[in-house]
Amino acid sequence: MSYSLAAKLYIGVTGHYEMASGLIGSLKTNEVSSELRRYLSEGIVFYKALAKKFLAMDANANQNIGTAAGFIKEAKESLHSLVKSTLSKTSTSAIAARAAQEEAAVNEMYAMYTKVNDTVTFQAIPSKADLQTMIPGGRPLLTVKKYTLPPQAFGPVTGKPAEGARYALAGAYF
Repeated sequence: MSYSLAAKLYIGVTGHYEMASGLIGSLKTNEVSSELRRYLSEGIVFYKALAKKFLAMDANANQNIGTAAGFIKEAKESLHSLVKSTLSKTSTSAIAARAAQEEAAVNEMYAMYTKVNDTVTFQAIPSKADLQTMIPGGRPLLTVKKYTLPPQAFGPVTGKPAEGARYALAGAYF
């Protein structure tokens, strides 16, 4: 799988997290647990950071070391802030634990990309605003389906019965 495809998939995941966060944001605070709100906000930060990591890997593969260094720096800062914010809490979520693992890999990539850029390529590192314009749109792996209620199996029937709906052995009377 290409790095750019992985980045687009992670951006798509981020979009789903943002959609879920927006939907529960319209509810009262006592209707939704704080753990779910925290999980969604951490998920948004984490998957954006992973998308930027893969965008950095894609830029590196295309010999754009300055852009790669910029994206990996953004990913490093996001993961560091996520790990740092969860250190003060008594319980860490699964996303925060995975962010700590990813932070180590991103730190190594950051050191490598900046070293190559500072010693070999000397490419300009784009600003945060320029990097934001380079981020592609997300791509979902699967589409979100609208939930429809299943047909009623028993109880008072509401609405019209389906056409041609018949019960077993209809018309086969003795």
